[in-house]
Amino acid sequence: MLRRNLMNLALLTLVVFCGLSSAPAAADVTAVFTSNQGWQIVIEVAADGPIRIRESSRGDFEAGYTLIRDGKYYEVSPGPGGPVAISAEAADYLFRQGVSRGEIILSDKSHRSLHKPELVRQEQVRIAGYTGTRYSLASGSGESVVVSEAPELKPLGNAIDHLFAQMDSRGHESGLAAFRPLIASRGVLSFFGELSLTQVSFETIDRSRFALPGNVTELSDVVGPSVEVQAEHTDQEQRDIVKGVYHDKALYLLDDSGAMQVWSEESRTGRPFKVPGSVLSFCLMDKNLWAATKGQRGKSVMLWTRQLPSQSGPDGGEWQRVGSFTRNGGNEAVVLDCSGIEPVLVAGNRAIMPVSGSAVELAGQMSTHPALVVSYVKDGMLWLGFNSGEWGGGLHRIRLSDGTVDSPSHIDPASPCGGRLNPDCDPVTGLAPDPANPKCMLATIGLVHMMSRGSVVQVCGNDVSVIYTKPYTLDPNWRWAGIIDEDNQGSVAFYALAPGRTGGTAFAVASDGVYQFVGSTEPNFAPFQRQRIGAIDWSNPDYVLVRTQMNQRHSLSGGSYLLIPR
Repeated sequence: MLRRNLMNLALLTLVVFCGLSSAPAAADVTAVFTSNQGWQIVIEVAADGPIRIRESSRGDFEAGYTLIRDGKYYEVSPGPGGPVAISAEAADYLFRQGVSRGEIILSDKSHRSLHKPELVRQEQVRIAGYTGTRYSLASGSGESVVVSEAPELKPLGNAIDHLFAQMDSRGHESGLAAFRPLIASRGVLSFFGELSLTQVSFETIDRSRFALPGNVTELSDVVGPSVEVQAEHTDQEQRDIVKGVYHDKALYLLDDSGAMQVWSEESRTGRPFKVPGSVLSFCLMDKNLWAATKGQRGKSVMLWTRQLPSQSGPDGGEWQRVGSFTRNGGNEAVVLDCSGIEPVLVAGNRAIMPVSGSAVELAGQMSTHPALVVSYVKDGMLWLGFNSGEWGGGLHRIRLSDGTVDSPSHIDPASPCGGRLNPDCDPVTGLAPDPANPKCMLATIGLVHMMSRGSVVQVCGNDVSVIYTKPYTLDPNWRWAGIIDEDNQGSVAFYALAPGRTGGTAFAVASDGVYQFVGSTEPNFAPFQRQRIGAIDWSNPDYVLVRTQMNQRHSLSGGSYLLIPR
């Protein structure tokens, strides 16, 4: 009896083992769903659970994809020099914050039915070699799915169930929830009523495709304790600062109303700074502040100077009037620069050097569009970068010996905004001598208007070349190799550029951090920390960063930065 039971047990074990060994092992699945209008969704499902979903329109894959790992959703998108991801919880929290601040207006959902939609079973169909049954909503809304009992397609049903769950949690106006019990354990041949399976593969998928990028924003990053600390210790927001200088542990800042403030590094607080009128531009030379103010009815410019407090006791000197100069129509740019051997004022059709008493008439055209202007004097030339946001700006040079004006540029007529420095499209946001080539200048370009784009260009005589740009990309291994991807539609915007204190270096601030150019092919990069405290960052010994909204008038950029050398 015992012998017979052992034989039966052995036979049963053999049968079970044979059955298991003959059953197909779970496989990875890659499926392509396509509509008649060219919309396409590619779903990749790993046998061990992770899911990746990306979509395109007419064959051009849109930015980013959805990654689902252990039931958690992430949106991965092109980031500066590599992909970035945000969890669904973090994205939803930021969305709710936007709604509460009135930045996002939700549509009225009061009409949304509280009843669960009913499904209607319809005809059998044949799609991509598989037989399935179509189900639609009884309401006749047009949404439908086609499900199959093919076991190898069941991972697709699970993936699309996850997709529907996430869409439904975000309040999409649809009956997607009604389909979820139907598709969760079945294969899916068609969904949304228009996307049908066109390709399916069971080849092994490289597991790196399901990996999270290095830069991930989780819920704790946007609602953690550090945010509360930030709220308690943040300096007053500087919304309209357009220019600044640093002197003796203090910042002197000009806003676009013509008022000035002084911020002490030791107390880290700001207070009004007395000025003789509405300031159009100002600069610092040899511990003396120079200011150009608006004259009567805006038809003239008044030039002033004063000593700063560190030179004349606690209050410094009084403002002294230097002269008055006529403007053309009151709308042209007024520039005051102190980077050369003496201050230079550009007003009307003249460049005026008040210390030497010389002045030259400008011989050439400059941009007349409202703009923020950056300047630098080098080798007897006053360089002017115009930032008119979405209206471009470009670059001008004034020879201070005779007033000759020229405008270095590089335009590619093959496209409306083509070229390395197109004055109709490229706002110039900063200027500095090139550490790698003292005979050349560097200029930063930066614009955020719908999309972001920017670069650092080198100007040698009339030759313009791009020495650095960083695309928004999904490639985690991107490195600057001196090659511009003409197909890439987005790149990091550069907000400011300034020379270092000791020469041989230049610092540029962009939307993702600060770049130091020291002559090498690729600059040194210091990314911004995720949580930044205060409107003014004093932490670097070479420069001070000031958050500002100055570009908002010319584009949709919102916040940006000034980089002020110490």
